[in-house]
Parts: sequence; structure tokens; C-alpha cells
Amino acid sequence: MLAFGLNLSALTPTTFTTNNLKVMDTLTSINVVNAHEIVASKTITAEKDIVVKKDVLVNGALTVTNTATFKNIINADQGLNFGNNIGLKYLGTNASNQSFLQIGKIPSTTLAIPANPICPSSQTNQYWLQNYGGYISNAINGNVNASLSLFTADWNGSGYIETSGTDQNNQTINALFLNYFCGRDIGLCLNTTLANGGGKVKVGNFLSATKHVEIGDSIYGINDNANIALEINANAGIGTKVNCVNNGNLPAYTTSKNNAITSTIFGDGHFWQNTSLTNQKMLRVYDGTASTNLQDKFVVMGDGRTEINTAIIPNTTKVFNIYNGTNSGVTQNKFSVFENGKTVIGDEFSSNSIYMLTVNGKIGAREIKVSIQNPWPDYVFNKTYNLQSLESVEKYIKQNQHLPNIPSAKELNKDELGLDLAKMQGLQMEKIEEIYLHLIELNKQIKELKKENEELKKN
Repeated sequence: MLAFGLNLSALTPTTFTTNNLKVMDTLTSINVVNAHEIVASKTITAEKDIVVKKDVLVNGALTVTNTATFKNIINADQGLNFGNNIGLKYLGTNASNQSFLQIGKIPSTTLAIPANPICPSSQTNQYWLQNYGGYISNAINGNVNASLSLFTADWNGSGYIETSGTDQNNQTINALFLNYFCGRDIGLCLNTTLANGGGKVKVGNFLSATKHVEIGDSIYGINDNANIALEINANAGIGTKVNCVNNGNLPAYTTSKNNAITSTIFGDGHFWQNTSLTNQKMLRVYDGTASTNLQDKFVVMGDGRTEINTAIIPNTTKVFNIYNGTNSGVTQNKFSVFENGKTVIGDEFSSNSIYMLTVNGKIGAREIKVSIQNPWPDYVFNKTYNLQSLESVEKYIKQNQHLPNIPSAKELNKDELGLDLAKMQGLQMEKIEEIYLHLIELNKQIKELKKENEELKKN
């Protein structure tokens, strides 16, 4: 073993080989130094390679000016420092046996390991890598002290992105933004070739869109489940609600075809429809039980026409009904139309089904025309008509308390059909014409009496 404090650069050959070299002060080598062991108390300076086949033990600092290549593991118990205390440092594990690697500024004091990475507490300029696929960043800028974590949960394998901490106003209303500055599309579950259709995008209790929500794609066929533009499932709640704030005249719901508005529902509830679409079915209810033959049941056309298909519906079925059910749950019909055209206004007061129109109440009209089915009583003026004498009519009235051929009050009250206006008008006209015949006959008799009286005066 050689031990001395001299500069051996001039005494050593081009290549120096030794088993054990101990230098108390400085060893300077211009060329290659091969040694099984080099022990230096101060500095080793080599202008070329130092080849060490075993350990290199450095008690002080090791400075590498150029590239350092390590072909095996680097053990850095105190971390790696890249200058200005910026580097990497292993912090250890928490109570859940989760390991953490700190990236960035390495302070002199050891920082606490996050106990739960789901919603991490804010730290000062810290970045963390977790052993099960997690990433946590924390930054501070004035009042901003926010955290972002990205990790895979070890309890169910799901991926999570979480943000926490405070915003610029020291409030905890900061959010997670995606493509906020770039303005690019964000694709979620777009691989529709998968068995589950690309998966579902689920939102919790609230979904807010500032301007526009577009649903549906024209590339899907009419019978494709993926072409259901909007499906709403409400469990004992409101399926859809549109709130037009402070202005009921604003459109709340609008339909269009080829960019032409076909109908609009306004905030105050009134409905507008484009009547130029005369032959367009604006509202359609149909029977879809037959896969190749859809039968319309209720249709509202673009010009307002309404159609109800009453095929295979019993005559006693109401195809249109307006009722009031506020009276302790008791339904009070106000207007009903049956399959056979029978119409009831108000509560139906008769069980007789021959009425095509039943009105339980007063009818006001400027003009009513009734078709005459029975012969109109012009037959009274026929010479063959048997006109009863006034004496016989008087006798009939005394016995029956009503005119001949006119139904009595007792008969009318017994008859559920009520009063036949056309028939009664004909009977009344019959009596009027009979009266006129009697008056004509009486007028003839009066004239004859006047003539006889004048002749008597002359004599």
C-alpha cells in the first residue's frame, strides 16, 4: 500500500493499476486509474475514466460535471435534489399502507403524508404520486389553496378526479374544468361498438348547461335504441320542468322540422302551432301492437283538425271527456263524447241511450231548426179531414182535461223520452189549423146573421 501526499501524475504511467490505493490528500490522474479500492480523504480528480469494480464510498459531496450513467439501482435515502431544493423524495406510507412520492420543492421539514387521497387537504406547492395510480397536486397563490387528485381506488378499481381547497375568494366553490382554455370537444363513452353501447355518462343531483344541450344523432335508425334522444325517469317527481323567469311569453319548448318551427309551448302555458303544415300530424297517438300496421287513435293535424279513431271501441266508452273531480274525489262529468257520437253536456240525467245529445241545464240559442219526420198537419185543410165540432171538443176537454190528440201531462211525465219538439209542434199546428177552420165557419155565420139583421131593419 502506498500512502503519501505527493502529486503522482508525473510518476505514474499512462495506465495505473493497483489493488489498494490510499491517498491522504489529492490524487490527480491524467489517464485511466484502475483500482479495486480507492480511499480518499479529500478530492479525487480524474480527467478521464475511473473504473471501480466494487463500492465507491464518498463521505463528502460527489459532483459530476457531465453525464452520469447508472446501469443499476440508485439508492437515495434523502431523495434527489436538482437545485434550489427542487427534486424527488420518498415520504413513506400512511395508515392505509399507501406510499407517497413527493415531487417539486423539498422543504427542510418533513411534510405530513395525506391520510385520505379522496379529497386531499391543501398543502403548499406540493405534488404527490401514490403507489396505486394516484396523482395529487397542491398549490397556493394568495387565497388560492386548491388541490387536484387523480387516482384509482383500491377498494373498487374505479378512477377518480377530485378537486378541493379554496378559490381566489377564499371560498370552497372552485370547480373541475375540462378543456376550459382549449375549447375542444370532450368525448365520453364514444365507442358505441361496445356491447354496452359505449357506457352511460351519469350525473348526480344536478346538471347545468350555460347555453345549449344537444341530444341525439341522425346516424342512428328509427328502431335503434341509441336514437332515443331524451329519456327521463322520474320516481314520484317532476319529469321535465322549464322555468321562464319573469316572462311567461318566452318559448319554453319548441319543435321544428327542417329548421322551420312547427309548434311552441310558452312559459305561461299557451300553445302555438304552425298552421301552414296542413297535412302534417302534429300530435299522434297510435296502437303499436301490430308491428307492420300502426293504427292512429288520436291525431291533431297542423291546421288544427282533430281525429279520433273509435274502431273496436264499445258504444258506452267515452272517447272525449271533461270532468270536475274536486268534489271530495267524486267525478262530475261536464262534457262527454261517446264512441257512437252520443254527446252529454253536464251530468247524464237519463239512462236511456237513444239520445244523441243530452244537456243537463238550460240551452240558449238565437235559432233552432228541427227536422220534421212526421207529416206536417196541412192535412187539416183537406176536405176529407174529420173536423170535430166545438161541442165535441168541449165534451172531450171536460172528460180528459186536455185537448184531443195532445198528450196529457201525466203521459209526458211518465215518458222518459221527454217532449218531442217536432211532433208537439206538429200537433200544436194541427190545433191551430182546426181553430182557423172553426173561426172561418163562425165568421161565415156572423156575416149571415148581420145580413139577416139588416134585412129585418129595412122591413
